[in-house]
Amino acid sequence: MEYYVMRQDPDVKQAFKMLHGFNPTKSANQLRHLRMSKEEMRVIFVEDHPHNEYPDFIERPFDLIGDKLKRVLSLYQPNIYFETMIMIEHQRVIQTVYHLMVTPEIDCASKHCVHYFGKIDKLVLDIDKIGHQRIFRVTGDYRIIVRLDVVESILRRIPYGIVFEPVKLEQKVGVVEDVSSK
Repeated sequence: MEYYVMRQDPDVKQAFKMLHGFNPTKSANQLRHLRMSKEEMRVIFVEDHPHNEYPDFIERPFDLIGDKLKRVLSLYQPNIYFETMIMIEHQRVIQTVYHLMVTPEIDCASKHCVHYFGKIDKLVLDIDKIGHQRIFRVTGDYRIIVRLDVVESILRRIPYGIVFEPVKLEQKVGVVEDVSSK
């Protein structure tokens, strides 16, 4: 099985910016543990700009996914928690629905990972520790990992602003498989 890191496309230069009403400087870990009832949602005002782009995935300051991606991801991984957030450009009267995504964390980093100042720099996954998870985070890392079948399903929906980077895998015999060379 192949796994990929889901990233916000660096070519999206004009992604919307949140205004001061919502504090994006809180750590992603604090926001990851928010729990609200299913009926509640947050309204977040964004900077009015004629060239604002609304990609299907926002990586920073925390993971936000568009509505069509939420439907796909919740089919593949039912234990993902979503909190609805409405982005509003007040003057341009634009509302866009996003969802804060809280994914399960798995301690599946291989001993072959390269660490830099205490953080994982070069990620290698221990395939035996992943189990049946399709969408997850590695414990201690911020990146979202998705399995190949989920990537294919996302790409069939022609997403905007998402790229996928292959992740190296450690097999049972201790060999590191480089998916990027395939």
